[in-house]
Formats: sequence, C-alpha cells, structure tokens
Amino acid sequence: MSPLALLALAVMLDAPDGVPRDVAGRGAGELGILPASPAASCQTTVTSPQQAGARRRFSATRVLGLLFRTWVSDPAQSPRLRIHLYSPDGQLYQVLAPREARPARGAAGLRRATRVVEASVPVAGSQILWGSLYGQWTAVPALEGEAGPCGAAAAFVIAP
Repeated sequence: MSPLALLALAVMLDAPDGVPRDVAGRGAGELGILPASPAASCQTTVTSPQQAGARRRFSATRVLGLLFRTWVSDPAQSPRLRIHLYSPDGQLYQVLAPREARPARGAAGLRRATRVVEASVPVAGSQILWGSLYGQWTAVPALEGEAGPCGAAAAFVIAP
C-alpha cells in the first residue's frame, strides 16, 4: 500500500493527524492539506504581545491579537507561504498571507531556517470574541500551489 493510501486510510479512521475536522466530518484530504514533499520546510509559533513568550493558551479578554511567526527553510518560497487558520469546530476561519519579518538565525526542527515571516489576527472586537469561538485552534503552514502543509500544525487554545 502506498504512503498516500495509508495516510488517506488514517484520515478516514480519524487518526490524530494534527488537523481538525469540520462539522461535516471532512478531514485533511478534503480540506486540501494532506502532507506532501514541499519545496521548503516550515515551523510556526503563536504568540501575543499581551502574553509574553510562545504559548498554547490565550485569553480572549486579555489579548488584542495573535501573531503567527513562521520560519521558512527556503527564502525563495516564503512569498508562497499561507497559514490556514482553523476554528475549534474545524472550519477554515481565515487564510493568512504573512509578510517578511526579520532575518532568521534558526529554529528547532529545521536544519537551516533562512527567512521569518509573520501574520497577525485580531482577537479583541473580532468574531472570535463576539461569536465565543473558544477552544482549540489550529494553524497549518502551507505553500501556495502545493498539495499539503510545509510543516506541522500549531495547535493553541483561545479561552474566554
């Protein structure tokens, strides 16, 4: 059985693949984010200026917004990077197009990080707060035009 067929079987069996399912039960394959062999590898972290350091839990009443910082191993690929942001119910909430941040020194898990890009999402006064979209969110880095993500999904929680 091919690796892709095994992966599709794991998704169908609801294996913990780091990608949420939407309310219709669609998984990674139907969301268009099956793992692939991308042109660059990526690593994404989630932070907020109001809560120092990389965290996995944020309070919607204490943060104004969230910052998604992604290290991209191939600088030529960074303009193609998109961050797919999934809400707690597995629905695609927004696709972010990051901007170049600063030169990178490196990131754990990447052999050679050469470019850092950033994108932000408001929390205060947004649909997240007004719609009480609390729970575990997922940020999936992907290169535009590629079949799958270029790095692991970054899971985080937005609490009241």
